[in-house]
Amino acid sequence: MTVTLVSGTFRVSLAERVRQFGLLSSAGASCRQLVRAVLVEAALLCAVGIPAGLALGVALDAVALPLVADSTAWVTGGVPVALDVHPEALLGAAAVSAATVPLSALAPALRASRLPAVEAMRGDGSTGARGGRPGTGAPLPRRTAGGRDVTALLASRFHRAGRGRDRATVAALAVSVALLVGGGVLGAYFGRVSVLEGTPADVSAGVSAEGTANVPGAEGELPHLPALLERLRALPGIRSAGFVSKTQTLLDLDDSSVATWAKESLWRPEGNLPDAAGDDVFGTVYYVDDVTWELLLGEAGAEKDAQGCVVVNEVLDSGHEGQQPFGDALLGTRLSLSGTEVSWEVVGLLDEVPGWFWLSRGELESVLPTVLAPASSVAGADREDIGYGMTTLYATADDSSAAAADVDRLLEENPALATWDGVVDERAEAHRSEALYGAIRALLSTFGVAAAAVGVASAFNSSAASVLLRAHDFAVLRSVGMGERDLRRMPALECART
Repeated sequence: MTVTLVSGTFRVSLAERVRQFGLLSSAGASCRQLVRAVLVEAALLCAVGIPAGLALGVALDAVALPLVADSTAWVTGGVPVALDVHPEALLGAAAVSAATVPLSALAPALRASRLPAVEAMRGDGSTGARGGRPGTGAPLPRRTAGGRDVTALLASRFHRAGRGRDRATVAALAVSVALLVGGGVLGAYFGRVSVLEGTPADVSAGVSAEGTANVPGAEGELPHLPALLERLRALPGIRSAGFVSKTQTLLDLDDSSVATWAKESLWRPEGNLPDAAGDDVFGTVYYVDDVTWELLLGEAGAEKDAQGCVVVNEVLDSGHEGQQPFGDALLGTRLSLSGTEVSWEVVGLLDEVPGWFWLSRGELESVLPTVLAPASSVAGADREDIGYGMTTLYATADDSSAAAADVDRLLEENPALATWDGVVDERAEAHRSEALYGAIRALLSTFGVAAAAVGVASAFNSSAASVLLRAHDFAVLRSVGMGERDLRRMPALECART
């Protein structure tokens, strides 16, 4: 960006002083001396611009860091990020800038110093049309004898003549557009990412049975959670509470006719293969508390107090998202956990995961079938048989911080339960994540504005230098009758080509 902006600025500046270069050349100044003069000018600009840039950069950091305090604390695990200025960092930035600016000014300086003295004193550094006698006042014809637009023809000729000069502008514009596209793609992605699409709960806690996780036949955490939920729901400020326990296991359809239809057509997507015997299929089961179960029955249109399971009738993976693979033939059949006596009747199909459910669509598995069942139906079963592992407790509350403390206290008072990831304040996490995504979007927006500014500045500098270097050409065209409108139209056409 520095090379583009500085070289473009020097190109304009030197185009305005072409006559001065011609006078110096005629007085005996060598090309080396002229280039050295320009580089000294660049060094003087560095002496003013670089300290100002360093001061401005530090000042912007001092202002920006408090604004993104939430984001930085989320990234650093709560450690506050304060302004810490290192002299070696400032010296490095100054050194890079000091090397970049003279290099940026070198190409325009070489070009201006190599112009013949007579051309330079005449103020004409272009290779366009020169000379010509004064016009008689008759206007220049709009079209040639062949019907071509004279202005467009001249613009094309000047554009070809200055093609070497325009290459830097074209490259800068191309890079600018590439940066805009890259930033736009990332910005569009982060614009679609909503941190609020996670759990609707304000507080969550992963729980497990204390000391029994690896003991075969041991009682799990499910029998202890209903009483804990009752105590939690009775606390002031708690609006609702529930839990979800997830397992992936082999399932079997007891109805042979439906099983044959399901396995051959829509029961499993690609990759979900039956076991070696061909009778079972891999699926996901979520055990939920009784209150959540009653709400799910209402969403599925099943009878109140129905005993059985609800199957999610929505494919969630990106390849088949939105498909509804199951039909009413599945209702009334029985699903069982392979190798156990645990089974449920399919009492409902859930065509869409409700927004209030403790898990978001992204957290639900796409390995069909996805089954929702009441935890009370397996509370007395052997832990190894039903295979549940990850159980998460959820709650919504007026004050998420106070609710998190309440959940933590209740778990500490229950010796049969332990947290495997601590109590999480979901509302605070969502706020921090939203702040992080907001900071990223702001960074991408600033990046895009800077890229656009480079492209605009480069095009402006190139156009300005082109016009200044062709002052004599414009004077000749005006003298042979070209109107002001056509004179303005000609650089506009050149810019369009660029």
